[in-house]
Amino acid sequence: VDVNNRRDGCGDVLRDGERLQQYLIEKKVAKGGMGWLFKAQHTTLKMPVAIKVLMPHHSEDPELRGRFLNEARIQCRLKHPYIVQVTDTIEVDEFLGIVMEWVEGGDLMGYMHRQGELLSFQQIWAIISPVLEALQYAHEKGGIHRDIKPDNILLQQDGDLSIPKISDFGLAKLERG
Repeated sequence: VDVNNRRDGCGDVLRDGERLQQYLIEKKVAKGGMGWLFKAQHTTLKMPVAIKVLMPHHSEDPELRGRFLNEARIQCRLKHPYIVQVTDTIEVDEFLGIVMEWVEGGDLMGYMHRQGELLSFQQIWAIISPVLEALQYAHEKGGIHRDIKPDNILLQQDGDLSIPKISDFGLAKLERG
């Protein structure tokens, strides 16, 4: 099914196997207050991406639409190894989405729950130190996140290492430029 050619009212959710421009939807990963997060595959580059899609009824609201696109602009400008990189936006019919790198691993909240015990100082420092570096970088660029919490810190798996990456700049603002 190709959502680019579907005009029958796409409903609330994209389905596995649908195309959204050059992206093939693989699975719905999460649902938030304003939209969904999907894992998708860039069909030309053959690489996984995450697509955050604003719910259609929210995309009709100019203020919410503006905030959503502002999130993409801010996060796209912040090129840092510990910040999830935004690569594109897409708009097809009532779907408005932010395309970003796929982070394989999950968020810090889930990691803490899976551990079942308090994290050691070394584990905490291995996560917090890169997050602080990324926040400092963002602040130097005029970006203020305003919603740092375990749900917004993703842990990219790289062998035995978990590399933290800040995500969800939905409440962020730019102080300059």
